[in-house]
Amino acid sequence: MAVIHRVLTVHAGTSMPVQLALLDAIEGALQGQGVSRIWIDAGTRPDLVVLAEFDD
Repeated sequence: MAVIHRVLTVHAGTSMPVQLALLDAIEGALQGQGVSRIWIDAGTRPDLVVLAEFDD
């Protein structure tokens, strides 16, 4: 059974280059751990909340 976790919140005031670097890094780290799905929750604007689906 898959479990969804909130893994990161990037606040809107963070500069765009830092946001992109953080999102790239977290994506790589999560993929390295075998996460089945990674996405940004569209309902959390202006902040970016990264969710990930882990296989249990």
